[in-house]
Amino acid sequence: MPQTSERARELAFANAAAAVVWISAREEGYALWVYERQSHRVVAQALPSPPPFDAPTAASVALTLKTLLRHSDVAPSDERFGAPSLEPTGASDEDLPSRIDLEVHAGAGFARTDPSAVEARMGLAVYVWRRALGVRIGLASGPGMTVADASFSGRLVDGALSVLGVLRKRLGSFQIVGAGGAALRLVYLDGVLVVSGASRDVVRLVPSLEAQFGLEWFPTSMVRVGLRGTATWTLRTQRYFVAGNEVLRARSLSGGVGLYLGFAIP
Repeated sequence: MPQTSERARELAFANAAAAVVWISAREEGYALWVYERQSHRVVAQALPSPPPFDAPTAASVALTLKTLLRHSDVAPSDERFGAPSLEPTGASDEDLPSRIDLEVHAGAGFARTDPSAVEARMGLAVYVWRRALGVRIGLASGPGMTVADASFSGRLVDGALSVLGVLRKRLGSFQIVGAGGAALRLVYLDGVLVVSGASRDVVRLVPSLEAQFGLEWFPTSMVRVGLRGTATWTLRTQRYFVAGNEVLRARSLSGGVGLYLGFAIP
């Protein structure tokens, strides 16, 4: 049972409810409470006796509740007593809770080694939210991309650790999310020389900037499903040499697109 307006607000958002109603029990007696999500107003009415109610008392409590709601923004505009004509809306930025989310995501990265290169990407992320603002810490990697020329044949694999600032805008059951920040990529190039068959590898840490834009849908208040685009820009040109020969010049700007599933931690 909600005992404060803050707890009632959380319940209203979690259940996409325009109002939360509860009965409190204290030393001074029992009371019927109504919290309105749109106006963040709490009203109360004393009750003559505790539940369970007999039929006459139940009817009286129901009438009291109806009266309280008709004096609020919850009721339809043509049924209110002196309330402004405002229709209830979906969840807004005022309703966004402060919480921690976990996310799994999968998609495709492209243009890392050349404009036509495509790689499967998967990862995990943690979000720490404070209303509309948040911080995202994510890990992502994939099976890598083929690198081949006349002297070398191998594979380029990279994993990324990113820390991004996030801003979200709630639109009913949907949410727009934008993020930007820094990423550190661990790049591993491994392969063999074509002529001798000798193994060669290169390991490098690559700092970069990352931006994301996503559209999310909330099937429930604790779960979100989204589609996201990502752009990454390395801070300096990456050239890879093996046995004195340049075998790869990685593109500074690369991108990605994918789906993700997020869960709120209770």
